[in-house]
Amino acid sequence: MSILERFSPWEEFQMGGMRVVRRGGVSRGIGRVFVGFWIVLGVSGLSGAGEKGAAPAENVEVGGNDRRVSDAGTDQDTNFGVDQVRGAYNTTNNEFLLVWRGEENIAPMVDGEFEIYGQRLHGDSGNELGENDFRISDMGDEGESNASTRTRHSARDPRVAYNSVNNEYLVVWIGDDDIDGDAEVYGQRLDGSTGAPLGDNDFAISDIGGSVTPYTQYLPQDVDVAYNPTANEYLVVWASGDVGTPLVQGEQEVFCQRLDGATGVEIGENDFRISDLGDEAEDEAHIRRQFDARSPAVVYNLAVDEYLVVWEGSDDATNESSSSLVQGEVETVLLLVQHKVK
Repeated sequence: MSILERFSPWEEFQMGGMRVVRRGGVSRGIGRVFVGFWIVLGVSGLSGAGEKGAAPAENVEVGGNDRRVSDAGTDQDTNFGVDQVRGAYNTTNNEFLLVWRGEENIAPMVDGEFEIYGQRLHGDSGNELGENDFRISDMGDEGESNASTRTRHSARDPRVAYNSVNNEYLVVWIGDDDIDGDAEVYGQRLDGSTGAPLGDNDFAISDIGGSVTPYTQYLPQDVDVAYNPTANEYLVVWASGDVGTPLVQGEQEVFCQRLDGATGVEIGENDFRISDLGDEAEDEAHIRRQFDARSPAVVYNLAVDEYLVVWEGSDDATNESSSSLVQGEVETVLLLVQHKVK
């Protein structure tokens, strides 16, 4: 496993009557998950932390330094590790849920088989809560004994959002489940107090490419999720190709799906497309493939009840906001999406 970067720099913000100074929320080491805790200062301590980007005063860290959270495999065994860690905060129970992609040496899992795992942490102390490194996803057939087959059905790129209305989490990821090579976006609801699974197991959110084969023509590359407490719903976004004119094989755009917050059931339009990079009237496939979208992220704006979706993309002069771009130039693109979009 490679050494993954630690989030930085220091940043500060207000949380109620407290001033919070933090360096990221999690840090990642060599195949293990570690936690860097927030530094909380009372209202009376509004001086001495320095400006954004500067480390705050010494001796104000909460709890132990860089505490290890995950324990994939056996210590000192580099065949089993973790990466792609993300987290969410539970305002009801004052706790965190961390999720990551990992390998385990617990039968029937094998080396090279990646699934999504989670760990609950106490909001004040950072101490682990509940089951240790509990498994969230189970891609493929759990009864499969062939190691090569098991490794082809894996999960990656987890994201998690907290639902404050129902006190539960939604974890989403990209995975290859029952059909070899047919990757889709999957989700699992979890109880906010226990981490126990709720509702359908590993339910598919996307249906990219329909029944077109080979399935590898249309694969999701990135995924993200945001929760909307106003409508009690989620918005899941991802980048992928898809079938249907005017899209062509190899062209990648950003798609979305709304989910009911209480059930996880899809609502509104299915897999609706929100990006349209390049010239929509272009009928040459090799030109359309030169303008794509990737790495989408989404946040919800409570003040005006809308989502902000951003992504990296290469556009052209046919879109007014991109009139100064040239072919091959990649920039960040944004779109506001009202939650009532059907």
